[in-house]
Amino acid sequence: FNEMLKCPTRQAWTKPAKDFVFRGKVMLDEKIVQIQGWKKRGQFMVATAPYTSDYPMQSWSTNFHKASMFALDGKTNVDWSNEQQGMKLGTVPVIIKTTTNDTEWLFTSDATDFIKKSCGLNYGLAERETIRLSRATITAEYMISKTAYSSMIRNINKKAKAGLAFKEKYKN
Repeated sequence: FNEMLKCPTRQAWTKPAKDFVFRGKVMLDEKIVQIQGWKKRGQFMVATAPYTSDYPMQSWSTNFHKASMFALDGKTNVDWSNEQQGMKLGTVPVIIKTTTNDTEWLFTSDATDFIKKSCGLNYGLAERETIRLSRATITAEYMISKTAYSSMIRNINKKAKAGLAFKEKYKN
């Protein structure tokens, strides 16, 4: 894949459109509260901050709703849900948004669908995926539902009342 990225005559199907892409995941409260500048936008709390992946290759989606499903899918992330459903406390579903470029991103979402079909994989075709081949830090927008954000703050406050340290600057 890295050789394809370096190819000076890459075909159009290997280059995703320069557009927004989304990644749904679960993050620990401790990581979320390190991000500064949370603001309300519609039904979300949103902040811009650096993103560094733990993986050298990541799947991102051009479909916001598909990424949000991955943020809520215990099969693809840390095993969690919400408090009423047995949530692993201290985690929050997050959608991360960034834009693609020609130096780290590979394949249009149509190309990834074609590859899946060619391999006999008839699932995941609606994911609208593109691939990022880098661990380099990028600027991204983090989105958390207001409900999940409020629940996280409540949980942090509960921990603080139980004697754990909590800094007031993380409240919104």
